[in-house]
Amino acid sequence: MHPPEWNTANCVVIPKPGKKSYSHPKSYRPISLQSCIGNLLESIVAKQLSRTALICGATHTSQIGAQPDNSAIDVLLRTITPIANSISKKKTTNQKPTRPVALTHDIEGAFNQVHPSTLEEIMYQRRMPLYLTNWVAAFNTGRKMAFGFDRQSEPPQPYHCGLPQGSPISPILFLIYSNTMLEKEDYHTDAINISYVDDISMVQLSQTISEANRHLEE
Repeated sequence: MHPPEWNTANCVVIPKPGKKSYSHPKSYRPISLQSCIGNLLESIVAKQLSRTALICGATHTSQIGAQPDNSAIDVLLRTITPIANSISKKKTTNQKPTRPVALTHDIEGAFNQVHPSTLEEIMYQRRMPLYLTNWVAAFNTGRKMAFGFDRQSEPPQPYHCGLPQGSPISPILFLIYSNTMLEKEDYHTDAINISYVDDISMVQLSQTISEANRHLEE
């Protein structure tokens, strides 16, 4: 189990660079500073959870980040390679060219939207090992955060939703949570769908732009 003593974090608000105005909350990034020993335990569990989630089908190979043997470079290559191949085929063969269309978006407030009981239920349904499910439930139970801004900090307050920004285990937990939203059994055969944590890239290769747009909308 995750010790409850490690479930209190200091949340530091950091201004995002390059913003024209800092009057909006989205111009800042909250980072949870947790117990160093707790972070070490979370890193160990995250590696085990990452391997197990792939085996159980709780995550997918199209989800990149927080999983072994992939990186942001893999997202880039898997996105632009089919587009480049389609353009190259148009120039070198007599085949009717396919029209590549790309759609990118992100899941707004990703970590903040994860509900602990829903995440636990997803892990149960995916038949993940009970010891991992119970550990994650303990990790998400009784969390407290001391919100700090401009060198001032409030007393720790309980919160009941969301994953802590900056935690080593939050990215893989979000992948498990988001996979249930992103998976679809009847993707078009010429669709390439890749995600890097909460950033989504969809590429559709079709005979016409309108057909590609229609498949992306679906």
